[in-house]
Amino acid sequence: MYSVNSNKMSLETFCYKKTNIELYATLYRSTQKTTRATLLYFHGGGLLFGKRTDLPEYHINKFCDAGYSILAFDYSLAPINKLSHIIGDVNDAINWYLDNRTNLFYSKCPYFLFGRSAGAYLCLLAGRMNLPEAPSGILSYYGYAFVHDSWYTQPNSYYMKFPAVDVETINKICKEEESAEGSLDTRYSLYVYARQTGKWISMLVGDSMEDFYNSFSFKKTKDFTNFPPVLLAHSFHDPDVPFSESQILSSLLPNSNLFVSSIKAHDFDKDTTCEDALSLIEESLDFMKVYCK
Repeated sequence: MYSVNSNKMSLETFCYKKTNIELYATLYRSTQKTTRATLLYFHGGGLLFGKRTDLPEYHINKFCDAGYSILAFDYSLAPINKLSHIIGDVNDAINWYLDNRTNLFYSKCPYFLFGRSAGAYLCLLAGRMNLPEAPSGILSYYGYAFVHDSWYTQPNSYYMKFPAVDVETINKICKEEESAEGSLDTRYSLYVYARQTGKWISMLVGDSMEDFYNSFSFKKTKDFTNFPPVLLAHSFHDPDVPFSESQILSSLLPNSNLFVSSIKAHDFDKDTTCEDALSLIEESLDFMKVYCK
């Protein structure tokens, strides 16, 4: 563990799991506010790249200033590790928090799941898990649950505008050792290739689409009675993940709020000078205030 402290913010990093690689969690919290709930954060990157430290400083400061600590987790990346393994990491991350929260906060501090893009997908899947304690709610920023047909199994027009990624580049990356952190420079090409070719799902689960629909999507899920409250945030003009994913989820989930942005970007909250990003953080705070137990 190592820690860095400033006048207003404390940062600590822990190893929460060790198998072939070590997986870490970074805790951000205010030094001036008592934690009312913890956000368990999972990053985006199509499950192929990304890192736990990608959350904008604005988000961290606003949430921590309001009394919500943030625990940002690593998870194993595909395609070396498949979705079943990644979901196992998420389950272990949540249980690690539940086992250690009293030591961290001197109380059984409640928690929300918080994810952006692929991280939101993992949080939504976790909403179906049989956990020792359910989350108070889920913040899904431009997430998905593969409920709308075809967009994830066909070439994406937005990524088709990028230079074609050759198979040799992909094979070289796939021969690398397991990793829980993938930068834009080294692993983003995996995601571009996956979306240019329509091979994304096969890179995540292998060849069995039936297993994918049964285990890793909401397509065949009928009962959402006990699903946690969810805030769904999505741009109507998202070029990566269609708005229809959050729109359909909003109609399926019994207790959900839908925040709609008009920004022509997938991760529209990344630009923290834009009004939609600022409004989303405020709506997230309002949502958590309602459901914080």
